Amino acid sequence: MLSLWLALGGLVGAQAQSEPTRVFVSELQPENKEAGGFASLMTGYLAGELGAADELSVVTAYEAPNFGETTAVDYLLSCPPGEALGCAYVVGDRVDASYAVTGSVAALPEGNAVHVSIIDVSDSREAVAFDVLLAVGDDQRFTKLVKDMLLAVIVGEEGALSDEREFGADTREAEAKQREDVARQLAALAGEMGDVSELSARGERQIQRPEYTVDDLGKEAASDATPPWELMGMTPNEFLKFKNSGMSVSQWRKATAGRRGQLLIHAGGGVMRGGLDTQYEGWYAIDPTTQQNLQGQAWQSRTLSTGPVGMGWVGYGLNPFVEVDVGFGLAAGRYDIHIQQEIVGEDVIPRDGQDFPQQNLLLGARVLGALMPNWRARPQVGVGFVYVLGEGTAQNLLPASGTGLPSFASSNYGMAQIRLGVETSLSPRLDIWVALPVSVLVVGGQTQVFDNGQPGSIRSYEAPPQVPSLTTGVELGVMVRALGKVDEVERDFDLPD
Repeated sequence: MLSLWLALGGLVGAQAQSEPTRVFVSELQPENKEAGGFASLMTGYLAGELGAADELSVVTAYEAPNFGETTAVDYLLSCPPGEALGCAYVVGDRVDASYAVTGSVAALPEGNAVHVSIIDVSDSREAVAFDVLLAVGDDQRFTKLVKDMLLAVIVGEEGALSDEREFGADTREAEAKQREDVARQLAALAGEMGDVSELSARGERQIQRPEYTVDDLGKEAASDATPPWELMGMTPNEFLKFKNSGMSVSQWRKATAGRRGQLLIHAGGGVMRGGLDTQYEGWYAIDPTTQQNLQGQAWQSRTLSTGPVGMGWVGYGLNPFVEVDVGFGLAAGRYDIHIQQEIVGEDVIPRDGQDFPQQNLLLGARVLGALMPNWRARPQVGVGFVYVLGEGTAQNLLPASGTGLPSFASSNYGMAQIRLGVETSLSPRLDIWVALPVSVLVVGGQTQVFDNGQPGSIRSYEAPPQVPSLTTGVELGVMVRALGKVDEVERDFDLPD
């Protein structure tokens, strides 16, 4: 025994078709495992029946273009439970169909319960919806019923549009009569399969794109089938965001690819506070009688200062979150030199020192990561190593030979660095960032000391200061993305984790 419910409204007038109407036939969604085979079979039957009508031009999911790397068939089969209407509308709109036919099938002991909806794609509304319980042998009559209903919907709607263009607002009473006429026509067609009752009026059910929820995730996880996020290589949370993003798989993968496979070029500058200066202090004592050098003492050490810094990095994205970089840069400092002569037995007369600009060459390697690659603004964290090369003692700055004072090599040192920051996308290829690097001395940088001659001859000697062990700073810059997957996709799908 068959039972049938029909929902319709706004179906008015009648007018012949001048050319075939494009119709998308969606995959019927099985509501239980037992209905899978029948749902696929009925989808084929419907496509064949509708395609045989001269008034219709049928497009199936197998003919629809892919959603990126996902076929239209897979898109429909992974549609959230209860959202077959919205998914069919999305594909129907994609193939430029005027109407779409979709539904679901549930296998019951007494037969197969089939729900069918006819969608007016251009108006984003459901035109007709009905349920029927099919027994063995009802397949052919059922597909013919769907075809006749679809044709009645199309003819009725085109007639209404024609009358409205011709007569305008004066045709309201005629439209109401036409609505009743078409309702009787569809009811007569449905009467071949069973009783008819109205379910909802046209205009009360606007079709929305399907929304995927946490409950849907739970239903997918509880089923025996492999969860779709595993098939797509996603986490459940990422799959939830993808389903609600409105993007194709290809667009989503490009938008969330983050740093993977990208050549990343950073350029930035800022202020650095640490051991940027170098200080040289030297003393020599002379015998007043013989004019011979009795003792020489000197040291060279890094000293604390603040100066501008500029640095560039080139890196490669290993995955959406992490890149490895190598970099170089310059940090400005000073080289201070002070040499004091003493004559044994006489008062010490202080002498002025000299200072010169010093450029520190920075060489570095690091691992830099940005969490939440699909966010427009992303927290940034990195760890690395920076080696600082300064300048040694210029020979021409030392007194004439005979003082015994040495020329020291440059005081170089290496630092372990961590950095915290944030980066923001200005475009798919360009980001800006700001970071706070903090570095700790781990190698090199020791004070170089010299002492030669008769101890105690020099009276004004001062011990070297402690070498700075901590370097801090603030930097801002830009990052250019090359290679990899980058697309003109707005990142407006951020959802809380």
